[in-house]
Amino acid sequence: MKTANHKLNLALMTLILFVGSYVNAQEKKTRPEPPGPDPSPTKKAEPKTTAPKKATPKKADPMPAKSTAAKKDDKTKKAATPKRTGNWYIRQSPALLKTLEPVSQSSKGMTVKVLGDKTIRSKTAERQVSLGTVVDTAGFIITKASEIKDIAKSLKVEINGKKIPAKIFGIHERSDIAMLKIEPAGLELKNVEWQNQTPEVGHFLATPDADAKTIGFGVLSVASREERDTRGFMGVNLQDPGDDKKGSRVTAITPNSPAAMAGMKIGDLIMRVNGTDVKNTQDLIKKVQKQKAGETVKIKFVRDNKEVEKEIKLADRAGLGITRPLNPQETIAGNKLSGRRTGFDRVIQHDTVLKPEHMGGPILDLQGRAIGINIAKNGRVSTYALPLSVIQPAIAELRSGKLDPSVVFKPRLDYLTRLISEKEKSVRDAKLKETADEAAEKLATAKKAMEEAEKEYAKLQKQLEEAGKKKFRAEDDHKKKHMENRSASRAFDNAKKDIDKLKKEKADLESTFK
Repeated sequence: MKTANHKLNLALMTLILFVGSYVNAQEKKTRPEPPGPDPSPTKKAEPKTTAPKKATPKKADPMPAKSTAAKKDDKTKKAATPKRTGNWYIRQSPALLKTLEPVSQSSKGMTVKVLGDKTIRSKTAERQVSLGTVVDTAGFIITKASEIKDIAKSLKVEINGKKIPAKIFGIHERSDIAMLKIEPAGLELKNVEWQNQTPEVGHFLATPDADAKTIGFGVLSVASREERDTRGFMGVNLQDPGDDKKGSRVTAITPNSPAAMAGMKIGDLIMRVNGTDVKNTQDLIKKVQKQKAGETVKIKFVRDNKEVEKEIKLADRAGLGITRPLNPQETIAGNKLSGRRTGFDRVIQHDTVLKPEHMGGPILDLQGRAIGINIAKNGRVSTYALPLSVIQPAIAELRSGKLDPSVVFKPRLDYLTRLISEKEKSVRDAKLKETADEAAEKLATAKKAMEEAEKEYAKLQKQLEEAGKKKFRAEDDHKKKHMENRSASRAFDNAKKDIDKLKKEKADLESTFK
């Protein structure tokens, strides 16, 4: 079997090299040669002599010349078609993916689309959130849990163009696997066929979609390995209490963490862990990290001068959605990664170029058998898949009913119930409702006074407008009267001048005849 698989891998490698060579050769033919240096740079350039040109008759062009518009259109078309070269394009080329169709066709009926209402850029619509793998034709499907937790009410599964409502049957948080249950009547479902032996590093792998077409082709890069940080995580920030006191004081609490769910508060002074005294903050960290995620520790602390003891079930960072810092190079050119991409018990790594919504489906060897399911887009050319050593125990736990969402989320529901109760108590103790009611009454009184003032203001404003109009009329009348007075004064002055002139003339005549 290994020999046959090895031969198939060699044959496919030969095909890849052939397709790659063909694509590069075709592109080289159409690619214009770049301007380069003179082929004989050592030779000195001789001065050019201009010889008289002889008139040569033009030969008839066997092909009609293209119009300027046509040439411009050709240039536009060439500019609009980007050149695709390199290993990635060769491996994702339609020609190569088509050769893998016989492999992917074996997944028909065992790979499905998982749909749900998702909001992107303030627009909510039904979208593909992941792929799913059929593990039982009775309607049981596994997929990536972290992609569907928040859209459980709108979950659907699409197979052969049919959309069927789906319910979450169980959630295996450590592996980020959810089991869905659908009504299988009338559907052509097929159980996934597992490959019990994981191929060696260097073997080729194919990822099919729900239509049994190849959406990705890659190489197994890293064999099955442990990926989870198993150290216990309590979810608190700490500092030494000072004044040479023993213990460690809580300065902050991570939301949804074990410490938060246990009801710890900022200011608690942790004195003992599992019956052992805590010397300082570093001593407490060491004691907690010696425990594994999932184990329970007894914490004794002092709050308001009273000793309190609580049992806290430790978690791991990845399970709480706390992942490693993102390398900007991995998200270059809008490349998106999975929300949860770490914290799995074991993973196998391959270099298939996929999208986050392609997680949850099977990853196939070249015989069409699933070696695992894709679980996280971890980098530009890095995808994690869960091997059978993780998947099969998880499926058994999920089928048992022990991981029903009501069971899985019970600690979280208990924490929320307690948190709500504490908040309501603090509201009562602080008499916030009474204060709010009193403030509401004062606001109503102030609003009434404001409305009355607005009415008075409107009334005065109307009076002011009327007074303004009256003032304008008076000013206009005054202006008219002023003009009339000016005209009358001028007429009187002119008449007086005329009379004085006549009087002078009369006096002059009288003096002449005396």
